[in-house]
Amino acid sequence: MSKHVLEAILLDLDNTLYLYDEPLFYERYFEKIIPFFADLVPPNEFKDRLHRSLMALMQNDGRVPNSLCFLDTFCYRYRSRLPSIWQRFMAFYESEYDSIPVQGQTPKGLHNVIDHLLHRSLKLVVATNPIFPLMLNSRDISVIGVMVLPFSLRIACN
Repeated sequence: MSKHVLEAILLDLDNTLYLYDEPLFYERYFEKIIPFFADLVPPNEFKDRLHRSLMALMQNDGRVPNSLCFLDTFCYRYRSRLPSIWQRFMAFYESEYDSIPVQGQTPKGLHNVIDHLLHRSLKLVVATNPIFPLMLNSRDISVIGVMVLPFSLRIACN
C-alpha cells in the first residue's frame, strides 16, 4: 500500500481568497466595458456576445488558447474586426478595469492559514477560472496582499 503525501494546496481566488459582491462587480463591469466598445460592437449586442464567449470558454477543451476561443465566439459576424476587438479588450483591462468600484476584503485569518501552510512546506497554488486574462489574475492577487508569498498561479479549466 502506497502512502499519499499532500504536496500542494489549491486556493480559489474569487470569493475564497478575496471576498466581494460578484453580481455587483459584473453590473459595474458592464457599465464600464459596454461604452468602451460602442464604436466596434453595438451596445445592445455586447453583453450577449460576451456571455456566449464566456460559455464557449467553459467548453474549451484546451486544444486552442482561451484567447482564440473567446475571440472566435465574440467576433462572430465581425471577423474583420477581430484584431481591433482584441486590442480594445487589452486596452480596457490596462486602463479601465481597475476603476471598477467594487469593495472587497480577504477572509479573516487568511494570512494565518497561509503561514501555517507554508510552515508545512506545502506549495500554494491560486486556481481560478480563465475568464479574464492572466495579467488581471496576477493583479488581483497583488491587491489582496498575498503576492509576496510564494504562490504559483495556475488556471483551472472546467
